[in-house]
Amino acid sequence: MASIAERTFIAIKPDGVQRGLVGEIIKRFEQKGFKLVAMKLIHASEDLLREHYIDLKDRPFYEGLVQYMHSGPVVAMVWEGLNVVKTGRVMLGETNPFDSKPGTIRGDLCVQVGSAMAANCERTFIAIKPDGVQRRLVGEIIKRFEQKGFRLVGMKFVHASEDLLKQHYIDLKDRPFYSGLVKYMNSGPIVAMVSGLMLLTDCFLNVFVSLCKLFKIFRYTVMETLLQTTQFC
Repeated sequence: MASIAERTFIAIKPDGVQRGLVGEIIKRFEQKGFKLVAMKLIHASEDLLREHYIDLKDRPFYEGLVQYMHSGPVVAMVWEGLNVVKTGRVMLGETNPFDSKPGTIRGDLCVQVGSAMAANCERTFIAIKPDGVQRRLVGEIIKRFEQKGFRLVGMKFVHASEDLLKQHYIDLKDRPFYSGLVKYMNSGPIVAMVSGLMLLTDCFLNVFVSLCKLFKIFRYTVMETLLQTTQFC
């Protein structure tokens, strides 16, 4: 039977976001040749979760599942590729992590966690350019930031309009490369992220800039440092 192109929904649960596993999980799907076509970091409401898990409402773990998925942000993604539904299930492993084989996402990465994290957080906006998305570098880039202690506090897969980009780059409108920059950033989808460093240190900016230079991604530091308590689960 010939392989067919299809799409599947994958969600990284709150503990995966808290533990900095977003990049690793995305990277695994990219390395399989699958194409990321939609992604957003959201804090799902209880009503939305109850509707999403409606087929499990009579199971004893239903309430606990809803509360757990509501306890922190999740990364909702849509992946496209040949037999991505079946292959994705194999990559994820068994529903119970203890039954999952080594080499699967659940077998390698899932553990029982019950702690929450709260910390002062310096936040920075990061955008992965169209060529980074096309070359399937999203997972690797996010993973590098997570390995340095950054955690995602906002993320969305978008195709920015020319009007939005012109406004975003308004301070560059008199530069000769302005029009080319706008057209390039409008040429394909980008991944827009807000990343926070859990521990504020003097080396924050140096670490951030070095990572951005490594991947040649657009970077913009928020005008004023945002210090507030942020919950991650």
